[in-house]
Amino acid sequence: MLKKHLPAYKKLFIGFLAIYLLRLLIVFTMGIMPQDAYYYLYSEHLDFSYFDHPPMVAYMLHAFSLVLGKSVVAIKLTDFIVTLLSLFAFYRLSNYFLSEKQAIRASLFFGTTLLLTVLSINTTPDVPLILFWTLALIYSYKALFEGKLQYWMAAGFLMGLSFISKYTGLFLLFGIFAFLLFSKSHRRYLVSRQSILLLIFFAIGIFPVVYWNYLNDWTSFA
Repeated sequence: MLKKHLPAYKKLFIGFLAIYLLRLLIVFTMGIMPQDAYYYLYSEHLDFSYFDHPPMVAYMLHAFSLVLGKSVVAIKLTDFIVTLLSLFAFYRLSNYFLSEKQAIRASLFFGTTLLLTVLSINTTPDVPLILFWTLALIYSYKALFEGKLQYWMAAGFLMGLSFISKYTGLFLLFGIFAFLLFSKSHRRYLVSRQSILLLIFFAIGIFPVVYWNYLNDWTSFA
């Protein structure tokens, strides 16, 4: 009876919590993984970017280690918490396209995929990528269908943060302009102050990677 009267977001939270507490128990029996150690080394030597990956994974680990201390637990909780935030962002995004019930189901299915399982227990650049990618999609939707300039700016900046999480984040920028090109009702934004603002804030977001590569002969892309 109590379950029936729980708000939808609480049901979702309980579902996610059950799944992720089980994963968390498994994680602490595994200890530190090679990738955990590799990217933690990044976080101990902060820079604008790195040879083989952009810097967001290092920033993420460094921020959590400042709060939680330098330990295996801190590394594992970083992946756990960021992936959990990604799931709630996915739920929010789903609500724009699906009914409440369908959004909950979609989020639970997404949260139990092999990809999300691996990301919740192992440090990779994909951990922050999925969070910022999903947030960028939320604000892209709001920019396109609500039209406020601040949403265009937020979408551009979050796309930039996706890019400095992993270089595949660039596909988000291509995707939004492809949508503008092929959507008759939104084509007016293709060359507009909105799209210019999006590009400006994208450029702000990717500044660390561009600056580091400028100083290092564009070695990440060479």
